[in-house]
Amino acid sequence: LLPIQSAVTMELSRAGETGRRLGQLNALSNVAVIAGSALVYLAFRWLNLGFSFALLLAGLSFVLAATLFYRM
Repeated sequence: LLPIQSAVTMELSRAGETGRRLGQLNALSNVAVIAGSALVYLAFRWLNLGFSFALLLAGLSFVLAATLFYRM
């Protein structure tokens, strides 16, 4: 999916702003990774979540994503 995001971004950007839009997309991706990592850290640190719950949540998320991709 990542190459598709860049291709769509380049296709939808205005003439001469392709590099700017790609930079904004990468910046947003980096912010999302940092926020997600912080969320996982806080969940393990303060909510005392164990690995079994985290793996169960990851598995359910995978099944949901697979179902949504299948329905597309």
